[in-house]
Amino acid sequence: GLLNILQFIDFLILSDEEARNITKYPSGEKDDRNNADFLQHVAKFFRHNSQTYIIMTRGSKGAVAFCEGEVIHDQKTSPEIDNPTDPTGAGDAFAAGFLHGYLGYQAETKGIGGSKISPDAVKRGMQWACAVGTCSVMVQGASVPSKRESIERILKSISA
Repeated sequence: GLLNILQFIDFLILSDEEARNITKYPSGEKDDRNNADFLQHVAKFFRHNSQTYIIMTRGSKGAVAFCEGEVIHDQKTSPEIDNPTDPTGAGDAFAAGFLHGYLGYQAETKGIGGSKISPDAVKRGMQWACAVGTCSVMVQGASVPSKRESIERILKSISA
């Protein structure tokens, strides 16, 4: 299953709903996106995968990165996302933004630290991911590219 392949990957990006299903977290009436028990449950579930960063999207609440059973970064997103136009493609946009930010950081720092994943690079990736994901949900349709100016404006507001 999924746990068996984690040793071969650096990042697993999943939604909070996917995390709830994979970790068998009991589904309740309340929104688990800000539930500390839920975050600890996910962190504990994936704690034995020391080389894999788990990136969990939380819709309008942003995203959380876990590694070795700990929350290593909790990225908030822009208040603009409170009234999304169309969430189609948001997860793909998030993943693309993450890779852009992460690899951009690695290129800027020339991969200082060798093959070890830098928490700062993960943080930068999550900032870009939330900015690109936010822009994605603000337009109708998944194939409308976001303008760089829009992404940079949101990035500036969530990186401050």
